[in-house]
Amino acid sequence: ASDEHYKQLQQLINTLPEESGITIRAFLDGFSYKEIAEITGSTVGAVAMRIARTKRKLKALYERENNI
Repeated sequence: ASDEHYKQLQQLINTLPEESGITIRAFLDGFSYKEIAEITGSTVGAVAMRIARTKRKLKALYERENNI
């Protein structure tokens, strides 16, 4: 991805609620679902659900901002 797309993704992540932002950043940094659960005090299932929802939300935000 280009630097511009990376910066845009970071800006979109910054608009997320704090817990979603922490979770998606940890996911993007390569942490396992188990590690993220330990960091956030959540269950692995909750982390998986939050990541899936956050990815869908980021995709929708990105598409809206870029008229896709």
